[in-house]
Amino acid sequence: TWGLQLRGKSRMNNSILLIGLITIALVGGLPYPTSVQHLIHAYTEVEVKQLARNFIAQQKHLFDIPAIMIRGNTSACIGKVIHMLNHFLSDSELGILLANTGKGINELGDYEACKKESAVSYFLAMGVVISGGSARLGVCMPKECSIEVMETTRPVIAKFLSELLHIPVLPSQVLLLDIKEENVKLNKVESGGVVFYSIAILLIAIVVVSSALDYWAYLSSKGKPEIWQRILGCFSLSRNIRGILNTENRIDPKLEILNGLRVLSISWVILGHSFVIVLMSPTYNLTEFFNEMLHRFSLAIIKAGTVSVDVFFFLGGFLGALGLYRTLKNPSNRSLKVILLTYFHRYVRLFPWLAFSIGLQIYVLPTLYDAPNNFFMGTMIKQCKDQWQYILLYINNYTTNFNELCLAWTWYLFIDMQIFIFLPWIVWLYCKNKTQGILCICGILAASMIIQISICSYYELNLSLMRNSTKNDPNTLYYDKPYCRLWTYFIGVLLFFVYEEGKDEANGTRALVRLKTFIYNTHIMRYVLYIVGFIITFIVMSSFYYLDHYLNDWSQAFGVFHAVTVRPLFVVGVSLVIYPVLIGRGKVFLALFGHPIFNPIGKLTYGIYMIHLPIFLLTVIFSLQGKYYTALDAYLSAIGVFFISLIASFIITLIYESPVAQLLKNFLEASPRKPTEEKTGKEAALLKQQTLHNPYSQLPSHL
Repeated sequence: TWGLQLRGKSRMNNSILLIGLITIALVGGLPYPTSVQHLIHAYTEVEVKQLARNFIAQQKHLFDIPAIMIRGNTSACIGKVIHMLNHFLSDSELGILLANTGKGINELGDYEACKKESAVSYFLAMGVVISGGSARLGVCMPKECSIEVMETTRPVIAKFLSELLHIPVLPSQVLLLDIKEENVKLNKVESGGVVFYSIAILLIAIVVVSSALDYWAYLSSKGKPEIWQRILGCFSLSRNIRGILNTENRIDPKLEILNGLRVLSISWVILGHSFVIVLMSPTYNLTEFFNEMLHRFSLAIIKAGTVSVDVFFFLGGFLGALGLYRTLKNPSNRSLKVILLTYFHRYVRLFPWLAFSIGLQIYVLPTLYDAPNNFFMGTMIKQCKDQWQYILLYINNYTTNFNELCLAWTWYLFIDMQIFIFLPWIVWLYCKNKTQGILCICGILAASMIIQISICSYYELNLSLMRNSTKNDPNTLYYDKPYCRLWTYFIGVLLFFVYEEGKDEANGTRALVRLKTFIYNTHIMRYVLYIVGFIITFIVMSSFYYLDHYLNDWSQAFGVFHAVTVRPLFVVGVSLVIYPVLIGRGKVFLALFGHPIFNPIGKLTYGIYMIHLPIFLLTVIFSLQGKYYTALDAYLSAIGVFFISLIASFIITLIYESPVAQLLKNFLEASPRKPTEEKTGKEAALLKQQTLHNPYSQLPSHL
């Protein structure tokens, strides 16, 4: 207590304060002192020590507490701490504690130094305080103070963090960990880890052998290749590299704009996550950084990052409808077998990265480093071991709260798969009767809107970072559920129908053909679409700034309206911008976003999405000390993680994903039926190649 409220003289006294407060909590919860809060603005460190010694002498009765008042088995810990505090001028053990204990918010102390001292334990106290952000403090205590003893000090540590942060921290928000013990548990090799590493080594060996045999032409044959040649050929590096880097596989050159849109969206996702990771990291200026996010208009794009994933749902709807329509418009392909094969193909195509991510999270990341922040991994390992079966069934967003999800970023895959279940039947219905197909989509969208309005109104949900009800989690109730994303997905489906019907002048819907012709031939109309589209997207992004900057100036009704309309409006704005490009205009946009460089990167965006957050987590785990962060730091971190994720995605795709896709192509796909409109051999080959290397395209296997 004698170090309370020291201002700029000796930050060491924060350590004295913390250890003293912990002792007070252990000996029976004595009142938090207020009489010394005005203390010491102008004293030197020597004078502080003298005042502290005088204070101990005057208040010695505070430490003469009968053993009966001491909680549980804490007497050894209390005795040791009190002894050191009473002899702190001459006791070197107290110097070790003070030197290696954090002095302020998100200061981790010296974990390595504490770990080397046999008589010292290192504890990490963490309070979850703002939008996933956490305040941490590394504390060195005598070995006699076990984690069970330290657990009783949660209230006083919460008050200490509150003093430093100037915001309330509840005892229930404080987590205490014995880091040395936690890391010993994490570094144990499990049987599952042996299996995971064995499979990885086996796959690498097969890739190396296959690539060597292919290089020496052992996998080529003048006649029909043997089955072993076909299997090993699927693992050949040279073949898979050519498939990924090939920029000539264009079904329709105008659709190349979708690759640029995909790369832009994944970049936006990574940028948004870079700011979230700063809040999760040991950040000295945690509250200042968070307030900067809330109140700087230029950072509205970060808070609006929540709609960046909706672009993927939009693209999933467009490309899924594209592949299914080109198959199901042939009546001979409208069978249950084709639908089931489509489901199977999609599940198998997404499985490699999902299974790899689970293994990476459980068996690899926790063993890479022994550091204070490694505790993240312990929680995630337990979550993944409990939830892996639900992840592989794509239902984890219904069985687990959002904040407890293993691989929390995979919620996107769950929703996408759940919506995709309905897509083949809707496209089937549309191919049989266009009016009924459109009415079915309209019915789904109407039901989605009613559900969204009802849930947001009942639970008082909105998209503000600061104004949601503390009792209800908007992520679990709303954000990771398919009814929140149906509009963005089916706007993509509807855009494809408009695009497909408009270009089919012989059999297409007459009104859509006339609309396409009018836009194609009218220069002013195209510019109107561009301008309106950009205005809509700008308004959507700006609205997130308004929500938190003018927190009390809008009603809950507006919050509900904003929540249910902001995503559909955003993808409508995107649709208005890209539609002229899809019908053959917008050369500037096509040249920019349809550049060949985006083709191979677009094929890797699924892997980038899956691997970028584990890479971000490594930057947190490897942090031995806190840091002052600015927006520029977050931007630079996002750029670095993007390129590291791109390289990692390329390597893992070559070793793991592409071979599975090639095996699927060669052995599990159905024999193609003759389509209504014949395609040249070159077009069919390009279409199949596009399907193989584009995880988001959702094109059916039999194409």
